[in-house]
Amino acid sequence: MMESQILKCSMWHRIGTKYPLKLSRGVRWRYFDTLLQYHDEYMSVTEGRLEVTVEGITRIIIAGDDPAFIPRWHVHSMKGFKGEKLVFQEKAVPAGPTKALFFNDLLSQGPDVKIPHALRVFWDGDTYPSLPGNIKLLDQIFMLVLGGIAKVTLFWDRRPKHF
Repeated sequence: MMESQILKCSMWHRIGTKYPLKLSRGVRWRYFDTLLQYHDEYMSVTEGRLEVTVEGITRIIIAGDDPAFIPRWHVHSMKGFKGEKLVFQEKAVPAGPTKALFFNDLLSQGPDVKIPHALRVFWDGDTYPSLPGNIKLLDQIFMLVLGGIAKVTLFWDRRPKHF
């Protein structure tokens, strides 16, 4: 029997509310390169280590370090370390329910996120996958085309209205 490892991604959009994400032990968690259009993010660690890469510059943060700042429209990725428990908090500025809805929607079909579902979620959210070349206009065009197709063809796969 596999024990579960908890990755807490606390959305500070509602005071005192936390949304834990549960991953299987040994799962290598990787949040791929993305762009955020409408908000900045601050990542702080309460337990474990988090590798944060912003525009090609990588920093490892641990509990007690200053939060990592991710400005909007900057390509970024995060990852934990295999076999290590990671608890981190994310703060979005400006605040609002958008991030909590995004993660609840993205993980609504389980930990193995399928590409069409991810494209539909990105279409509904403010996230763009960062394509090779770091040309942000191409990232937007990619989402306009493929995200739009996913939105139309996955008509039963609706964005939740609340969390």
